[in-house]
Amino acid sequence: MSETPKWKDRVPTLGDFIHRQKGAMKAKQKPKLIRGWADLGEEVCGDPNAFESQMARSLYKSTTCGISFYSPESKREVHLSGYCEGTDRECQTYVLTFPFGKDDFWAAVEAAEKDGCALWDETHGCEECGEEEDENGNRAVNKKCKNCGGDGIIL
Repeated sequence: MSETPKWKDRVPTLGDFIHRQKGAMKAKQKPKLIRGWADLGEEVCGDPNAFESQMARSLYKSTTCGISFYSPESKREVHLSGYCEGTDRECQTYVLTFPFGKDDFWAAVEAAEKDGCALWDETHGCEECGEEEDENGNRAVNKKCKNCGGDGIIL
């Protein structure tokens, strides 16, 4: 039979509580940083050995309209931008330089995703969505359209 640790024989004190709270606060205050490619691979794919192409595919497939993810030759930063199939228009590029926060990374992914979806909504309306077309013949999606269900069409 094992002995009960001595600290369990006594009632916790206010000092014990404060010590635990300080430890928890320090843990919460630590910035969750992505310091390099291994950290980014772990965050995006769950694999610190993931290749850039694997991360790009994972991000593209896990978003509604897809996003573009790449790194210039320096490999010191990552670029994220929204993507919209069927149009040549470009979305804003979000650039993150290592090290960066995990929250900053996912905020950039979310912003790029919103940009791509907004571009889709501006350009992929069906013939029943409305009559206004831009200079390229694209029409905005009407979210109340009964023909396409407000989803638009693939160009």
